Amino acid sequence: MPLVHVPCLPVTDHLCTTEAEIDRYVKGRGSIGEYLAATYSDCYVDHFARSRSIWDIGPIAWLVNPAWAPSALTSSPILTSERTWSHDLGRHLIREVQYVLRDEIFADLFRKLDTAAVV
Repeated sequence: MPLVHVPCLPVTDHLCTTEAEIDRYVKGRGSIGEYLAATYSDCYVDHFARSRSIWDIGPIAWLVNPAWAPSALTSSPILTSERTWSHDLGRHLIREVQYVLRDEIFADLFRKLDTAAVV
């Protein structure tokens, strides 16, 4: 089965947003927007000078538009008994996302939340 690996570090941790963006583009945008805003708000008591990664949207972004999450084929890793990764170039290939285009991904999310709130 084909596998697309979207690493948290150092890839989807770039999908950071701030309280100001959440308040402006997410809060009040339907039940999903309210859920996301509440989840964001509950992460910290004080949001001053803080941002938060929303890792979950990385794989969805790749499905919506693979150009927003450029990837390459690589050998599948092996999990060792020491809980580290080992590489064997002879193993089957997987697709691995190398980075994400943060602004394009959040613009799409914000537009979709805005559209969903109107319905």
